[in-house]
Amino acid sequence: MLAMQSNGARVVAIRTSTGVDQLLDAVEDSVIAITTTGVVRYANPAARRIWGSSLPAMAQHAEVVSMLREVRAGKVFLPQQLSLSLDADGGAAMMVNATLTAGPLGTDYALVIPRQG
Repeated sequence: MLAMQSNGARVVAIRTSTGVDQLLDAVEDSVIAITTTGVVRYANPAARRIWGSSLPAMAQHAEVVSMLREVRAGKVFLPQQLSLSLDADGGAAMMVNATLTAGPLGTDYALVIPRQG
């Protein structure tokens, strides 16, 4: 289980099934599962390597929060493309294109950021 504390936000990784874990762990794109309340439930190794301590802030990013609100209200449907300015672990700001889609647990959402470079 991955647990991180940063700026009062908590990241908790949960495990789904061995096969799903192995698949997500092998993906080179960042895969981040976010709850409807803005808690990062899971981050695959690529996401933890690139975003590290910035993961909790990702779930609270204004554009992500706004899009989740619109999805819950039924105003937009998933998947949705987002352009986000994010801080990589270490503080370097990066503009990334991300996809917000239904998460692996059914009630969560997944933020998928393609491998950069």
